[in-house]
Amino acid sequence: MQIVDSAMKFSNLLKNISVQGEEGKPKVVFWQGKEAPTLKESQTIVGGLIECVAEIYHNETRIKDVDIIINEEGLLIGLELNEAAKEFCKIPLAGNVLVLKGEQRLK
Repeated sequence: MQIVDSAMKFSNLLKNISVQGEEGKPKVVFWQGKEAPTLKESQTIVGGLIECVAEIYHNETRIKDVDIIINEEGLLIGLELNEAAKEFCKIPLAGNVLVLKGEQRLK
């Protein structure tokens, strides 16, 4: 996915992200900063308006201390489904996914 590829060119983002996913496919981006990303940083990573996904799971157990940020219009605008995100979310997610934990979560 070109969104993260272009986002990685921003040096301030590069130190704050860890990316998982196949080349040319939507990515799962783990935020590494101590504080939540800015709106602009979040939008750059997901490639548009942001939406927080409410239900995240691990081995059928709901996880409450994690925010998953996606492109709000990802499915509508035809972004590719994020296969890597299937392991922790039971709904289809399109495009890049931003994972925020603990103090990184949106307030």
